[in-house]
Formats: sequence, structure tokens, C-alpha cells
Amino acid sequence: RSDKAVLDSNRSLSGEFEVRSAAGSRWYAVVKFPFAGLDGHRLVGGVGVDVTARVAAVRAMDEARVAADKAN
Repeated sequence: RSDKAVLDSNRSLSGEFEVRSAAGSRWYAVVKFPFAGLDGHRLVGGVGVDVTARVAAVRAMDEARVAADKAN
């Protein structure tokens, strides 16, 4: 779906996406971008980086902030 959006708009698309599996879930920061192949066909390239640890750290900080606010 996001590949089609990149091709339709001819613009980059970025976001964070959760991938769930039997082993658990992982979060990825993804950037997809349009480009032309050597034969002129429009293609989509992409880069994804696992940001699961960062997402978990942000959630933990948010939970700690809420707990601290309740304690005050």
C-alpha cells in the first residue's frame, strides 16, 4: 500500500511501523522513495531501521512521567 502511495505521489514517504510475528513485535523507522530504473521503469526504494529499543524507552519515560505526576 505505501509503495503505491510513493509511486502515485512521486514523493518520499516516511514513518514508523510495527511488525508483529510469533516471536513478538518490532518497530521500524522506514523511508521509501521513488526512482527510475536504468530502463526507465518507476521503482520504489526503501530503508528501514529497527527502533524497537527507542520506542520502548520513550514508552517507559512516558509511564514514569505519568507516575511522577500522580505522586505529586
